[in-house]
Amino acid sequence: FTGWTGPNGFQSSDDSILIINADTVNSGIYTAGFSGNVCFSNQQIQLDVHPIPHAGIVSNSPVCEGNSLNFIATSVDNGIYQWTGPDGFASSQQANFLASADTLMNGYYYLNLSAYGCFAETDSVLLRVISFPVFDLGNDTAICGGRIVKLETPEGFDAYQWSTGSISNSIVVDKSGTYTVTVTNFPDCSRTDNMNVEILPCEPKVSNVFSPNHDGHNDEFYIAFDGATPIDMDIYNRWGELIRSLSGSVLKWDGKNDNGKDVPDGVYYYICHYINNYSERQTFKGFVELIR
Repeated sequence: FTGWTGPNGFQSSDDSILIINADTVNSGIYTAGFSGNVCFSNQQIQLDVHPIPHAGIVSNSPVCEGNSLNFIATSVDNGIYQWTGPDGFASSQQANFLASADTLMNGYYYLNLSAYGCFAETDSVLLRVISFPVFDLGNDTAICGGRIVKLETPEGFDAYQWSTGSISNSIVVDKSGTYTVTVTNFPDCSRTDNMNVEILPCEPKVSNVFSPNHDGHNDEFYIAFDGATPIDMDIYNRWGELIRSLSGSVLKWDGKNDNGKDVPDGVYYYICHYINNYSERQTFKGFVELIR
C-alpha cells in the first residue's frame, strides 16, 4: 500500500481515511495506491460531503381574514419538508397556500428540513391573520335643530377615516347629511358604514283640548318642548282677560285661575315664550278648549 490521494492535494499513508469536520471541499474521488515488485495498481472511491440544508421562509403575512395565507421555503436540492403549525396544521409541501384564512391560523409555523440525510436546524415563521373591524353606527336618525349627535366606533383599531376628514374614532355632528366612516386594522383590513342624520325644526307640540275633571286622563294643558327651554305662558279668556300666568321649566295649566279657582268650560287663548335649540327666544300661541 503506497497511500491515499484526493481532492485539494489530500494525501495520507494511513490504511483508512478519517476527515475531521468534513466540508463540501472534501467531496471528490479518493485513490488508494498499491505496489508489489514491479506491479502498480490503484482503487478509487467517490466520497460526497453534502452541506447542511438551509431554506429561508417567505410569506405574505399579515393577511386579512378570508384571503389566502401563503408561505414558502426556498428550494433545496433533494429537500424533504415537514411543516407543523397552529390548529393541527401539517404539510410536506415546499410551498403552502391556505385559502380563506381565519384567525385560528395565527401563530408560529415550524419547518423541519432534511436533504441527503442531513438535517437542518428547525426554522419558524410567525404568521398573522387579521380580523376585519366589527362595528355598527346604528340606524339613521333625526334630531332637533340646535342639538348634536355623536357618531362613534369602538376604540383600538389602527385607523379611522370619516367623510368629514376626521381621523378620530368618533365625531359630533349638528348638520343634516350622510356620514361615512372607514375603520381599518393593519395592514388594510377595512370596513365601512354610514349613517344619515336629519335635522328637524322640532316646533312645540300641543293638544287643543283638555278636561280637568281629575279622572287622571288629560287633566292638564301643557306644551311639549322637544329640547327647547320654556320660559312662561299666559292664559286669556274669551274677553282677553289674563286669568293665569305660569313660568318655569314645566308649564302645565290645571284649569284654574291665579286665585286657584276653576274656570268655566270654554275656549281660551294662550301665549308662550321659550328658548329654542338655537338659543333664540320664540313665541308660540294658540287656542285650547277646556271641557269638564
